[in-house]
Amino acid sequence: MVFSDTDFIFIFLPIALIAYFGIGRLVAGSSLFGLPLPTWIIVFLSIAFYVAWDFAMVFLLLASVTMTALAAPRVQQGQPYGKTVLTAAIAVHLAVLGYFKYANFLGENFSALFGAGWVELNVILPLGISFFTFQQISYLVDVRRGEAPLKSWPTIAAYISFFPQLIAGPIVRFTQVSNRLTQAFPPLDDRAVTIGCVFFCFGLIKKVFLADNLSLYADPVFAAANAGLEISTIEAVVGVLAFTFQIFFDFCGYSEMAIGLGYFFGFRLPVNFDHPYRAASIIEFWRRWHITLTSFFKDYVYIPLGGSRGGTAVLARNVIIVMFLSGLWHGAGWAFVIWGVLHGVLLVVAHGWRKLNFDGVVPRIPAWVGWFLTFAAAALLWIPFRAETLDGTLLVLHALFTPDTLVLPFGAEPLAERMGALATLLPPISYSNVQTVGALQAFGLAGGLPILPIAALVAFFVPNPGDIAEKFADKASSVLRAGAIGVLITGGFFAVALSGAPKEFVYFQF
Repeated sequence: MVFSDTDFIFIFLPIALIAYFGIGRLVAGSSLFGLPLPTWIIVFLSIAFYVAWDFAMVFLLLASVTMTALAAPRVQQGQPYGKTVLTAAIAVHLAVLGYFKYANFLGENFSALFGAGWVELNVILPLGISFFTFQQISYLVDVRRGEAPLKSWPTIAAYISFFPQLIAGPIVRFTQVSNRLTQAFPPLDDRAVTIGCVFFCFGLIKKVFLADNLSLYADPVFAAANAGLEISTIEAVVGVLAFTFQIFFDFCGYSEMAIGLGYFFGFRLPVNFDHPYRAASIIEFWRRWHITLTSFFKDYVYIPLGGSRGGTAVLARNVIIVMFLSGLWHGAGWAFVIWGVLHGVLLVVAHGWRKLNFDGVVPRIPAWVGWFLTFAAAALLWIPFRAETLDGTLLVLHALFTPDTLVLPFGAEPLAERMGALATLLPPISYSNVQTVGALQAFGLAGGLPILPIAALVAFFVPNPGDIAEKFADKASSVLRAGAIGVLITGGFFAVALSGAPKEFVYFQF
């Protein structure tokens, strides 16, 4: 069950809201084991959401939360062996994550190095384990630092398992939601619901209309490359651009839907994306892309390693380490490691250039040049991220930078006929007998819509839903807000109805 699924929107979400606010009103002031009953409702709803995917794996989630709750009192400052307990708890969390996510990857590489036989384990990756593992680590470290209060198992369970952000983030710090978790009665805030509707419907449209349609052009290109088929330059260009926008709208769409759902229940989850493709440097890109993950690595890895203290060499080392871990966190494969390390190298170069610029050694790059280089670098580095094999990555890169193998899906004559006199202005094009994969229909038209230009316009120019929602909610009266909520929800339902079977998010089982 995903957020764009009609079962979620028409069945689970209404039941969840009625249970939370309806029962919450009836049991206002009541508590169980010192926790308000509405918070218990969040725990039960989140468990039900997780069970809808896999009943067995919910026990892993609950066991993980239990270990965090048991370790938290013992990691506080002043507790004997507090640092040791913290290290052990983090090690156990990472070991569990490592087993489920990296056992086969490590085994295959060990076998390749030493020639030992490796029988692939039938390991199913638990839903959202990468995200709820990091949240629990952040909570334990914050308790150790005195930045988060010590709480009981139910409160920690509600914080970790809150279903809007359980599967794919945003990665939330405890202090960002602590007030709402301990609130005795959750009032229904029509302004918050309005903002939530704007976020949810923006995210839904980005997922259903943009990400899912863009996948129709990215998937065949990378599937052909991974199968060893030669692809044309135009197919490679469209495939790479399609995935560049697809992964943004897919992940950004999920995050915005999660934020919208959080508003419904009175939680203000952190923004996870802020127009990353507008960035004029790779440093700025990572301040705008997957913001909560970047913040996690900065606060819990980069700064403890020494940050930029100690000079350029220390900064370079720490950046490479962080981006190596970020790549490995994104997936169990060398392509993800390469992706992360290359981003780390670019970050080191960008930091070095910035320092030389401040010192007056090199000239300042115009903003548009910085933007072009950053967008091009991000798009190219998505190739190893998306391709399943090194050979597939090399085939896509070869097609991009070898225009003499250009093949158009409808051939040369139809193109010349469509362009008329403009065709005489084209340079001579040589064609080779390569097998095209049918990824393009009339240069990226999906259902009659020019999907790539629309995706670019939305990514670069459409404001964040938060900017729109805040102004809208402040100016509208309660009556207008109620009407707007109905319109937005109806529009969202209509979008889902038109979409057919919803596709899973890229980061769904992660």
